Amino acid sequence: MKEIIEKIKSDYQQLKSLSVSEDGDGILLKGARYRAGNNKATLAQVDYLMGMDNVESRSRSNLLKGNKWFLSACISIAKDHPETKFYVVL
Repeated sequence: MKEIIEKIKSDYQQLKSLSVSEDGDGILLKGARYRAGNNKATLAQVDYLMGMDNVESRSRSNLLKGNKWFLSACISIAKDHPETKFYVVL
């Protein structure tokens, strides 16, 4: 799991709204709330992410408060590592 975390950190080092850490039996992907209006996450992104078998989050509405780049990164990360459990929070 540590190798996956280091790879994610390396691949997404330019994305300042993403924090990655180990969380028990999975990996925590933590994002920052986004207050501006133009680049907010879309409902389609949230629904797609939440539909993935290896992703859990507390709340769909909370994820809508993130930005589209954070959600896009989470989708790509979860797709690239289907055997790993991810917890996505803001």
